[in-house]
Order: sequence, then C-alpha cells, then structure tokens
Amino acid sequence: MLGVVGAVLFLLYQFWHWEVERVEVPPGEFLVVISLWGKELPPGEVIAPNESYKGIQLKPRLDGRHFINPLLYTYERQKSVTVPDGQCLVLTRKYGNEIDADKLKKRKILVEGDQTPLEWDEKSMSRSGERGIVRKPLNPGPTYYLNSHAYDWTLVPKVSIKTEQVGVRVLKVGEDPATLDKKQWTNLYLVPDGYRGVQEKPVVGKDYYVNPYAESITPVDVGSTTVRLTDIVFPSKDGFTLNPVVLVKYNVQPEMAPHLLVTLTDKGVLSQKSDTPEDQEKNQILQKVVLPLIRGSVRMEGSKFNARDFIAAQVKEPGADKLNPREILQKKLNEEIPKKCKMEGINIAMITIGEFNIHDDLVELATQINERKQAGLKLVSNQSKIKEYKAKQKLEADSEALTQQKGLVVEANTLLQNAKIEAEKRKSVAEKGLKNDLEIAEIRLAASQDNARGIQAKGEAEAKKLMLENEAEVAGLRKAISGFPGADAFAQFHIMAKLGPALTEIFASDTSEFAKLFASYLTSFSGRPANPTGTGSTGPMGNGTSGR
Repeated sequence: MLGVVGAVLFLLYQFWHWEVERVEVPPGEFLVVISLWGKELPPGEVIAPNESYKGIQLKPRLDGRHFINPLLYTYERQKSVTVPDGQCLVLTRKYGNEIDADKLKKRKILVEGDQTPLEWDEKSMSRSGERGIVRKPLNPGPTYYLNSHAYDWTLVPKVSIKTEQVGVRVLKVGEDPATLDKKQWTNLYLVPDGYRGVQEKPVVGKDYYVNPYAESITPVDVGSTTVRLTDIVFPSKDGFTLNPVVLVKYNVQPEMAPHLLVTLTDKGVLSQKSDTPEDQEKNQILQKVVLPLIRGSVRMEGSKFNARDFIAAQVKEPGADKLNPREILQKKLNEEIPKKCKMEGINIAMITIGEFNIHDDLVELATQINERKQAGLKLVSNQSKIKEYKAKQKLEADSEALTQQKGLVVEANTLLQNAKIEAEKRKSVAEKGLKNDLEIAEIRLAASQDNARGIQAKGEAEAKKLMLENEAEVAGLRKAISGFPGADAFAQFHIMAKLGPALTEIFASDTSEFAKLFASYLTSFSGRPANPTGTGSTGPMGNGTSGR
C-alpha cells in the first residue's frame, strides 16, 4: 500500500509540476509574477520590494519555460517592447519614493536612472530612487521587458538636424535663470547652458534622442534660400502704381538662430518655407524682417523716378554706360537692406529687381515704350546689315585683288622659271669655257714650271761661277794685304792711290793750311804718321812730298 501510495503521489506531483505549474512563454512575451502570500506592502508602494512581500514582483520572467505554483503565485503575460529606428522610449516610473518637495519647488521634476530596478532598503523601508518621469530616454535597438505595473512609456520620434541646419535647444528643467547675475546675461531672451529656457548656443547637425519633458530641439534652416516676391508695390513719381518682381537670396546666421526663434515665433516653430504665396505669408523671417525693410526702401527710392524710366529700363540698351533707374534702385537696396537685416541675424546675399508686372493703367505706356524700343532695335539691325554689306563689298574687292595677285604671281613664276633655264644654259657654257681655260692654264703652268727649273739651274751655275771668281779675288786681296802692316794700311794705300792725282792741284804743299786738316790721317809707307809740319818727310812716292 505504501508503495502504491508513493507511486500515486509521485505521479500526482509530476502531473502537478508539468501540467499545472508549467508555463511556456513564447518569444516576444514575458511574465509578471504576483505573489499571493507574504508581508503586506508599505504604504504608497505598488511593487513588492522582494519575494517576501505579497504583491506584484518587479523582476520579469523572460521567454522560455517556467514553473509557477498557482497556490503561491499568479502571473500576467505581457509583450516585450522594441523601439523602432528613428524613435526613443520615454519612461515614467510608477514605483519608488515621492519626489522631494524642495526639488519640486525648483522644478526638478525628472528622476534619474533607466529601467534598472530600484534597490530596497529594509531598515529605512525606502527605495534607492524616486518615482516620476525618467530623464534619460531609451534608444532604439535592444528589446526591453518593461513591467506595465512599474512603468508607463511613450514612443517619441528623434530630432534630426541636417547639414544646413542648427538646432535651437530649450531646457524645460534645470537651474532657475532668475539666479543669474546681470553680467551673465548676454541676451535678454537667451540663457547659458544648464539653465531653464532657450539656450544661447545652438546644437550642430546630427540625430538627437530627447525627452520632450526635459527639453526640446527645434531645427532652423541656415542654408541659402532664394525667394521670389511679387507683392511689393510702390507709386512712381508720375502717379503710376508699379509692381516689380523682387528676388531675395538670404540665410539665417547660425549663431543667431536661437534669438530669431524667440523674437519671431509665437509657438516656438520658425516657419521658413517660401515656395508659394501661402508659405510666404507664414514665413516669419520674411513677414517680420525682410519684407518690411524692402517695402520701405522701395517706396522711398522708387518714387523718385517716373514709371516710363522703369518700364523702358527692363532691358539695358547696348552701349549704355550710365545706370538706369531699376539698377539704381537695386543698388540702393543692396547697400541698405543687408546692413539692417544683419543686425537681426539674417544675411542678405543678393536683392535683384526683376521685370515689372504691367497692369491696365500701364498698358498704353508700355506699348509706346515697346514700339520705341522696336524702332531702336530695327535701327540697330539696319546698322548691322550696313556693316555686313560693307564687309561683303570689302571681301569681294579683296577677292578680286587676290585673283589679280594670283595671276601676277603665276606670270612672275613663269618668268622666273625661264630666267632659271637661261641661267642654267649660260652657266653650262661658262663652265665649259672655264674648263678649257683651266686645261690651258694647267699646260702653261707645267711649261712655266719647266722654264723656272731651267732658269734656276742657270742661276745656280752663274752663282757658283761668281762665288769662284769672288773667292779668287779674295785670295788675291789676301795675298796683297799680306804685304802691308794691316788691312787698314792696304785700304789707305788704295784710297790714296785713287785720290792722289785728283788732290795734286788742291795741295800745293804739305805745309798749307788746308793740307794740315788731313795731315793726321796720312801715314808714310814706313808705317809712321806723316809730319804735320812737312819738314824732312818723305812722300809715299819717294819724292820728298807727303802722301796724297
């Protein structure tokens, strides 16, 4: 019986465990367990601090197989939460301590943390955190198992700040700006970082996951925008109403975006569309800053000119150096409007005055101006045709002259060819004559060379003969000189022998005054000098006279 009872009890336990207690949780779900037994919850608590207390347990049971005793616990099936891309999850914690009254006075209404369970202190009978809106949102990606008894949540789209945008950040919680010193206020409408209000520094372009209870970020376009304005009207000097098309290219200064958001918007949204007239009506930048300034300047400057000046100046005439009224007005707008708009945080890159809309009262004036312009264009066209005709005539004349020139060139080339042929003939004849002359000259040269060799041989023989004769004469002279004391005595002898007969009549005696001049140069045959006094001397001839 005990064995049977034991077997029955074992089977009952297995049935109870696998059929009654077993709970299968599919993916995407989890269980919230509720304890049926235990200590009563402290006042104000909605979540059991731990398993010793009766009530809703905070820790979820994830997908899979679980065994829950229905006598001790009950449970709820709940769906897990997946945050899609482009959104974030803002939590509101339902359990925890009450927010301190001092914090509430300072508007610190957000609590710190995330979905991490708050620890329970058994001694102080309090949690480690507070209930309320959790400051930090949950980003997309992970799967969150949030107990609906412990949390409320809201999906909030992300804020995307593009490349040509900045974000204006508004803090809803933080330090009280009333505590700021006056010196810390750089702008009456903006506050420094960390203080409640519109932050003075914009944020750069990227994706932001923000808690809308803590802050907001508003995108503001700072890229260039070109707007076509058609509702600007001004009176002319001669009483007509003019309606020009004005093109304005502008952009918001990035650092001034917070100031513009505060000063121009009513609900914190800066409308910047300008594609249609309806969009332009809602565009606060145009309606509150740009358009009033342009309208005022156009009325002031445009009323100084007549309507015909603007209508006629829609197209600048060729060759006109002076600015027409439309260009003067445009230049004035570009000088004044950008300076004023820059002070408001808007950069004006360009203002262009386009065509004027022709209303009924301007049709006749425009027609007359158009006819005048057409006449001017026709005149210009006729002048162009005259220039074309002149150019054509010049071209024809140049062509005829070129033809004549070509004929003369051909004739000249023919004459040149004939002259070349004649020159070649003369050259050939001259070359033949020169060749004959060369051959004759070569023959004469050979004969001259033979004659020269004969003359040279004859000259050499005569020279040899003269040399022999000279040598014989020199030998005789040497022999004659050898009979004298020296060559000087021999020479003196021959000179005196030659001069003696001629001087006989000059020298009357050796004692004459004239003879004394040469006495010192006379020498007797004995080799002694002649006596200059002439006494006892003997002449060279042995006759008692001086040698002459």
